[in-house]
Amino acid sequence: MVTLRPYQEEMIVRVRERLRVHKSVLLQLSTGAGKTLMGAFMTASTSSRGRSTWFAIHRDFLLSQTVAAFNRIGIPCGVIAAGQRPNPFVPVQVVSIPTLARRYPKLTPPQLLIVDECHHLPSRPWAVISRWHLEAGGPMIGRTATP
Repeated sequence: MVTLRPYQEEMIVRVRERLRVHKSVLLQLSTGAGKTLMGAFMTASTSSRGRSTWFAIHRDFLLSQTVAAFNRIGIPCGVIAAGQRPNPFVPVQVVSIPTLARRYPKLTPPQLLIVDECHHLPSRPWAVISRWHLEAGGPMIGRTATP
């Protein structure tokens, strides 16, 4: 069984509090502090309430690491990425930013978007995706070690 450390639990509580006031929140923690695991726990909590959640990443190796982290804590997920067979019937999706930047006009935005390495948000593909999501009314959590 995987459990969070006390500082991770506290950060999740703080993110939830901020999302009650703001549409987007930045979660900044050092490399190795467990941002992916925390994201997985936030995803599990959101999806357990029937809400669609997408976890957006930008590198192939991060895609496999994220899917593995979700599997470790029992979160069934689909993958939206080039070369992957989609499963649109699960509320949790691990999505590739480059693929999403090409496909987003044909997709329905999730109810929560968690963006890994969000310090890239000023770049065009990332900015288009965040604007698309926020304009649809969904909250967004950005995660990075280097804001």
